Amino acid sequence: MSATSGGTTVNAWYTYDGANRVAVSAGSLVNGQIVVTDTADSYAQTYDVDGNVTSQLTVSTAGDTLVQRSYYDGRDELIRADYAVDLTTGGASKGVEETISYDADGHALITDTYYALGTMLGALPAHDVDPDDPDSGEEGGSTGTDVVIPHPSFLPLTYPATFRKQLTQ
Repeated sequence: MSATSGGTTVNAWYTYDGANRVAVSAGSLVNGQIVVTDTADSYAQTYDVDGNVTSQLTVSTAGDTLVQRSYYDGRDELIRADYAVDLTTGGASKGVEETISYDADGHALITDTYYALGTMLGALPAHDVDPDDPDSGEEGGSTGTDVVIPHPSFLPLTYPATFRKQLTQ
């Protein structure tokens, strides 16, 4: 597919699996093969026998190959997702793991988020920071000491599903 916008033409190549599901989206043609590129829209996906996406592979602008894996239970409910595992470094960057618990009716109850061993949550500001307010940042307003918290093991951050839904809307 080719698209032209503002005088610039962009080529994007797509492949599909035997069930007509997207295998590579917005890839490039390299040596006769359609491959994932380091653009924001390019990815490859694999599926389980029920049609659930089990992995999504992207390439960062630095050239690192990242994979997101998804795991499902017998009712095809997403029960675990591993985000941004860096395959280029042999999995050295483990990214974030998320687990989801459901009730008997299939309603998501709890989502737990784990940060991998040896990673940092980052700095906790000593004051309130609103990510939507550019004036609440670090410049000139910090009245305390920021704290960096190393995680000695997987640290769960637990959110009820209703709260998580609010965060993603």
